[in-house]
Amino acid sequence: SKLIDNILDVAMVEAGNVQLDLGDVDVYETITDSVQMAASKARDTEVPIRVKCDPKIGAIMADQKRITQVLVNLLSNALQHTERGDTITVTAERLDGAVRLAVADTGKGMAFEQQARAFDSFESGDRRGAGLGLALVRSFVEMHGGWVALASEPGRGVTVTCHLPTQAPRA
Repeated sequence: SKLIDNILDVAMVEAGNVQLDLGDVDVYETITDSVQMAASKARDTEVPIRVKCDPKIGAIMADQKRITQVLVNLLSNALQHTERGDTITVTAERLDGAVRLAVADTGKGMAFEQQARAFDSFESGDRRGAGLGLALVRSFVEMHGGWVALASEPGRGVTVTCHLPTQAPRA
């Protein structure tokens, strides 16, 4: 199951056993693939996922599998906490030496105290299973030399932003 895979991956990251498999990762293609994967998992969702990204954004030097896992985790999380009438938007833009990827939803949002603990492993509060996915997201982004930020207001949805350098550091 996905949860088991996540638990194993978190354990590996925490044990320092994950080596990034770096290559050219087409940002737009990776986003559209991840959106299809997440949407196919959530067959009955009525929440549209929009992509706001220039198809010619180009590539970054990163681990394709891990960037896909980051996006699928963020999208799955957003799908769990939205309902009919909400939307999810994935944006990506190239900054100086980095790409900023964000997944934003218009769902129920998170209380401030939940946000403070959002990235702790296994801390899920009432966003069941969210803690695990976000801990994994942060680990993988940080392994790429980047960082992650979460912004939310109760009732106003959640935005998770990942800043990824265009060139991940070599191990």
